[in-house]
Amino acid sequence: MSRQAFVDQFRAPTNELTDYHAGIPQALTLMHGALIQNATDLNTSGLLNSLAAPFFTDEQRLETLFLSTLSRQPEAAEREAMLKSISAAKTDEDRQRALGDVLWALLNSAEFTFNH
Repeated sequence: MSRQAFVDQFRAPTNELTDYHAGIPQALTLMHGALIQNATDLNTSGLLNSLAAPFFTDEQRLETLFLSTLSRQPEAAEREAMLKSISAAKTDEDRQRALGDVLWALLNSAEFTFNH
């Protein structure tokens, strides 16, 4: 699915910008669509690959994911829960997978869907 097709699937009627009209097809696109898969896959995600740089801390990586998806810093409870998941990684690859999982969760959040 192209980016434009993705955007068209989520476009709200112009006279009802504050009403949410998405349903099952949109949710499935977010959960399993090619665009989201490419964004969260370690082999294709420019964002995740850039976060592998050794000068980032896990907290900076998490903040970058939040700013990139929700345009805000993580709240304290979000930061704590997600850092616990990222910090549990034993290898760099496991950490990158955990970051991919966080990115997937953020892209599938109601906040992302409603704001974007």
